[in-house]
Amino acid sequence: MTLASQEQAGLDIICDGEQRRRHYIWGFIEHLGSVDFENPAKKQSRGQRYSEETPAPRVLDEWTWTKPILLDALRFAKARTDRQVKVTLPLITDSSIDQISIECAASGVDLSVLDCLAGKDVMVGVIDVGTEEVESAQVVADRIRHAMKHVSAEHLIACTDCGMVPNSRIIR
Repeated sequence: MTLASQEQAGLDIICDGEQRRRHYIWGFIEHLGSVDFENPAKKQSRGQRYSEETPAPRVLDEWTWTKPILLDALRFAKARTDRQVKVTLPLITDSSIDQISIECAASGVDLSVLDCLAGKDVMVGVIDVGTEEVESAQVVADRIRHAMKHVSAEHLIACTDCGMVPNSRIIR
């Protein structure tokens, strides 16, 4: 349903909402080595939307990458759509990946970090999905203009932060 809903909404680039992962970060790092999910540390949650703090797994050893982590999720989504598919990966600047998505609207990240991505298509989060409030067109346009100081227009793709945060379908 998630893929079909995005297609019906007219999105050019869609994602499966990472529904098969237990958490968008945990589902990735659990494949990288020794991580303690049973005795998590506490970290201040972004925006405190659901709680003041959130559990954060503890890394117990150096991470290792031994096999593809999200390949099955990518194959699942691509088998169900003819649109481009977004899959969340950690930022990798020196790679064969030619399109990268970075959450910028809510994170307050210094957009100069985008300077190292010259030549790559960069999906820049310009809409905060961590709230039910809808930003004005002016706010979104200002975020796009700011991003264009670091990413050329032909490589900039405006998108939402994060993707499929559990927002209601009715927004204010």
